[in-house]
Amino acid sequence: MPKIVITAENIPEVLHLIETWNGKLTWPLLCEEIMVMLELDNVTRQALSGYKAIQEAYTARKQYLRENKNAEVQPVNSNIEYWQNQVESLEVELKRANKTIEMYKQRFVLWQH
Repeated sequence: MPKIVITAENIPEVLHLIETWNGKLTWPLLCEEIMVMLELDNVTRQALSGYKAIQEAYTARKQYLRENKNAEVQPVNSNIEYWQNQVESLEVELKRANKTIEMYKQRFVLWQH
């Protein structure tokens, strides 16, 4: 039986890491960062991509980084960088919440009939 390394408690942390990732994003880099963050011995791409939410967040962030590769502007000071990261993080969280709300609305419509 395979060892479970990603749990329901870990998924929000992993999603936050992916959604706030800056720079080159690859599965090996992500796995390495998750191992450090969650203090795990081993995390594989297959284990991570088995979770739909993680796979979707990875794909979306990869696309975002690809599209905004040339548009990145270096912040003048660390205060600006901090607030830019906060705004970016909150925008991603809002998108995820809106997606969840839409899913529940669709489910509610099905239950009404």
